[in-house]
Amino acid sequence: MLSIPCVQDIDVAQTTVLFRVDLNVPIVDNQIENDFRLRSITKTLDYLIAQKATVILVTHMGDPKKNNAPSTRVLLTWFYKNGYSVVFAPDLDSAHALCANTPPGIIMLENIRLFAGEQNNDPLFAQRLADLADCYVSDAFGAMHRTDSSLVTTPTLFARGRKAAGFLVQAEIKQLDALKHPEKPLTLVLGGAKPATKIPLIKEFLNKADYILLCPALVFSFLAARHQQVGRSLIDRRASTACNDILKQAEQSSTKVVMPIDYLVSDILFKPPFRIVDAQKIGDQDFGLAIGPQTMRKYAFLLKQSKTIFLNGIMGDLAYKESLDQTHSVLNAMISSGAKTVVAGGDSVGALYTFNLQDKIGYVSTGGGAALAYLAGQELPGLLALLS
Repeated sequence: MLSIPCVQDIDVAQTTVLFRVDLNVPIVDNQIENDFRLRSITKTLDYLIAQKATVILVTHMGDPKKNNAPSTRVLLTWFYKNGYSVVFAPDLDSAHALCANTPPGIIMLENIRLFAGEQNNDPLFAQRLADLADCYVSDAFGAMHRTDSSLVTTPTLFARGRKAAGFLVQAEIKQLDALKHPEKPLTLVLGGAKPATKIPLIKEFLNKADYILLCPALVFSFLAARHQQVGRSLIDRRASTACNDILKQAEQSSTKVVMPIDYLVSDILFKPPFRIVDAQKIGDQDFGLAIGPQTMRKYAFLLKQSKTIFLNGIMGDLAYKESLDQTHSVLNAMISSGAKTVVAGGDSVGALYTFNLQDKIGYVSTGGGAALAYLAGQELPGLLALLS
């Protein structure tokens, strides 16, 4: 486990703290769909408040490059409802003024990605951000695989003893480290639509995991790499070589990579009517959505044998609940197994909340890409910045 200073290890009493968090929560019709990431930072936030620190909340939301970057004003109501007194700072000048004139409390800075210097990693912007505070604390685990200014440059401008991880980051590292030395059998359940983020993880866990259960849409990139029929299912042809390499390595490893034997398909993506087809009988016009009932029975049997289970990636789409039945079944099989269970990834967490299962999973990570990168043995720039 990385030895990263925790917020309790530094003196934050009566200081101004730049608190970098990841509150990139799903927003629909200007409403928060689930507040998991907001609740995840409250232990550190409450500690800072108890220390009479002035807290400047810094988070990104969405992506301005995709015209999807809401103002953090949308979060204020949640803080008010949960008993926090928060003032909003639309820009750095306002934040500086509030720090100079406001008694200890919470300042919510505007969406950090709406500032030009954030994603360009502008050193002058990083310095202006750092000038706001005496200390830097990060609970932004879900973004620590990124290299944005507030994550990797701003923290380096604080001396040792003036920067630390929050309680959330400490918990994430502890839980993910435990997966590297798990009680066995260890089973990974991997789905979703981004092979590039899963492939390093699979490579790392060959000979460590007992089973890797591949699910749609991820599995279709592996099948297409082997020139098998996948119809119109979602694939990433850029991953073909890596997928082939993994399957060859798996044949020589102690890990069994398990493929579905039947699939749920439709003629229109994510919309009924749904049909069940054997794995070898996916039609040219079929969209593969999820595993079929025979595969579900097989996967449930393997999950029941497991002592540790990690899941990342859902089958179906959160916007179409009727497409999520097999994801629901897999989650229930994990829970009923009695194994230590860990779920990571935004859509995966969203599925837990859709079916009200979030409290039945052993640990729910706030990280998707960050969790996968950490488990794959990759360095997280946002963590390293706390050690520099």
